[in-house]
Amino acid sequence: MFRMFALVWLYLLGTCLARNSSLPGDCPTEITDVDKGVTFNASGTLPVKFKGQRDPWYISTTVTDERDQNRTFINGHSMQWRKAFISVPRQLVGSLDGKTVEVCPYMLKGLNNTSEDPDDADESCKGVMSDECIEEFENLTLPLGTGKNCPSYQDFDLSDKCKLHLYSAMLFPPRNFSTARCSLDKMPYLDIPDNHRTYGTYISLGEDGDIDYDDYDMYDIRVQQTIPMFMMVSTRGVSDSKMVCIAPNEVVRGSRKPESKLEGAEQEDGNTASRVGGLGAAVFLGVGAMIFSLLIPWTFVTMRLSSFIELSPSSFITGAALLSSGANALNILLNNDDGFGSGNLREMYRIFKEKGHNVWLVAPATKQSGKGGTSDFTTEGNLTAPSQYDLIPKGAPSVGHDPKDSQIWYYNGTPAACTFVALDYVLPKFANFSVPDLVVTGPNYGTNLGGFVWTLSGTAGAAYAATNRGIPAIAISASNQEVPYFEVKNRTNPATWAAQASVKFVENFIATSPKNGPLLPLGYGVSVNLPVLTKKNQNPDFVQTRFTGNAHVNEAVLDKEKGTFTWANIKPYAAGVNACINGDCSLPGETYVVENGKASVSFYTVDYSAPSTEYTKSLIQRVASFVSSDK
Repeated sequence: MFRMFALVWLYLLGTCLARNSSLPGDCPTEITDVDKGVTFNASGTLPVKFKGQRDPWYISTTVTDERDQNRTFINGHSMQWRKAFISVPRQLVGSLDGKTVEVCPYMLKGLNNTSEDPDDADESCKGVMSDECIEEFENLTLPLGTGKNCPSYQDFDLSDKCKLHLYSAMLFPPRNFSTARCSLDKMPYLDIPDNHRTYGTYISLGEDGDIDYDDYDMYDIRVQQTIPMFMMVSTRGVSDSKMVCIAPNEVVRGSRKPESKLEGAEQEDGNTASRVGGLGAAVFLGVGAMIFSLLIPWTFVTMRLSSFIELSPSSFITGAALLSSGANALNILLNNDDGFGSGNLREMYRIFKEKGHNVWLVAPATKQSGKGGTSDFTTEGNLTAPSQYDLIPKGAPSVGHDPKDSQIWYYNGTPAACTFVALDYVLPKFANFSVPDLVVTGPNYGTNLGGFVWTLSGTAGAAYAATNRGIPAIAISASNQEVPYFEVKNRTNPATWAAQASVKFVENFIATSPKNGPLLPLGYGVSVNLPVLTKKNQNPDFVQTRFTGNAHVNEAVLDKEKGTFTWANIKPYAAGVNACINGDCSLPGETYVVENGKASVSFYTVDYSAPSTEYTKSLIQRVASFVSSDK
């Protein structure tokens, strides 16, 4: 009874401690979290001197344990967050050096090794990593000009054994200190001199914790593991790369002091040994509850998915169980832009029905790829030509069902128009439901990666047409070639693999939805892109991504002989389509993730208004003299 009272008190304590951040909304998550009052359980800090810099900087790593007895959105009852910070002398901020310096920080895998000299930054990785790997990393340089992205891990010239220290790649612009924006003057619990300002690094790594609420095994391990930080710094053309290893073992007063669990422990193991009760985790229980009390829709969706997708380029979080056949069965509407005879679409229809869902399919009578969100309704009451693959003859009604299945419908219009025809005609008139629980579009033939291609995709348009109507929608794009459904004669083909991966994702997504709650917040949707699937690689890892980052946009290419134009992707990547304005800029771009064999998961909204940032505020101020505000 006392334990239950204490847990409730800690939950309330966390809620009361929560506050809004005073920093701009586009600042790194880890620094705004601190400003909100989200602290951590343990930390470690080292002073580091870089070439070209007069004074040392302070590099810090922290561990925050989130734990909640009612938590259902992760694989277990806890999660540990590893974050990194850079503290620089105040006189550097805004100076010429502060404006021109370029910093690319990277967090590597935590290791169960102890530094031979943990107080000396230059020697801190001795005993943690091999001398060969330390040397390989520190021989890397930063060949950057201002405004370019930091190098991705795939560009590092490392031996195979040293690559084992890496997580997935992440792309972000280099850090500089041109202003105090997105920095804090004081940092709780960190041993930083008073005359320094602290900046985020865009590194916020979430990892699965303990399955059982009363266990602290993974927490104990991560508080003691040594975290290698690789820092690439360029000051006025002088490059310096350092490997710094920091153990975040300075435990904040009131947090649980870890039992020794490093010897023989596996980093991503489940529970390693004992079950620990009591109230030793007071601070992080409060913090965990506080974080959940503050969840906005975006965070809500993100945390739901942490059990079966990689939450960030540096996190490998897997393991939610699939729905059993018939459990939580939904009314699902399917659509696409490749036509109602698509092998991908029909295979997904078949598998969803086998899982016990009530599925209806309404898709274009002919291929409508590249129509985007265009809502184009036919002016003809009958088909003026046969439908896709001659499944429906010329002269048949412009809307109707497949002769072999009364729940598979076609309409002679664009994908978005098919969504509306389904919602306003087919389902209310012929199905046993009017409004679907979920709309799933695709799997498309070919990926739809990046913001520009997303706007062109009819599969995307069919999904966000539903989102605009307030209906949860997931758009899925695959990497396989076109195949008619009647040519899918076995279960070992790309169409079936794409459908299986799609259904697996959707069912995981359904399984994480709150009881009696929406599958998605109002106005939100999901875009999934699958890599090339093969017999040996049918189950790709799903990685949370952003639309921007390595994304393509077209240019017009003239064929001088014909006098006609065609398109090509601009090289190098265009800045506009890759500008990270909304969401978490530390996430990898979906283009990069899919090109490297994993499936991307990006969230979208249908509110296209610019976010409230300093840039938006400056635009508002610019037009204030001739554009009125009716707030």
